[in-house]
Amino acid sequence: MTIQSHTGSEIKESTPEGENKQPVDRGWGGSLLLVVLAVIGSFHAMIMIGIEAYRAYTTQKALTQLEVEINTLEYELNGLKVILEYGNDPLYHEQLARNLGYIFSDEKRVITYPEDR
Repeated sequence: MTIQSHTGSEIKESTPEGENKQPVDRGWGGSLLLVVLAVIGSFHAMIMIGIEAYRAYTTQKALTQLEVEINTLEYELNGLKVILEYGNDPLYHEQLARNLGYIFSDEKRVITYPEDR
């Protein structure tokens, strides 16, 4: 007895005694499905690796930005500690006023220009 497969090749059915055994032609269907699944899985893995790499990059960038912000806040904190420590000192107040350009009423302001002007 012969059976026609969907690919057009003839496949002989084996007899109960085991005579005329020939491999059954299953075509490319199963192999093609495995290849397609492997390709899709590989693309998915590459995309996930790319997403995780981008996430690591953005996390590192945010971490660097936060470290800069922490350093800035620590610098400001140190300045505030100095103000707190010397806040009641009259010499400290005088120095702050002089840095802002204030002078005493009995002093004379002298403004100089560089010679190379």
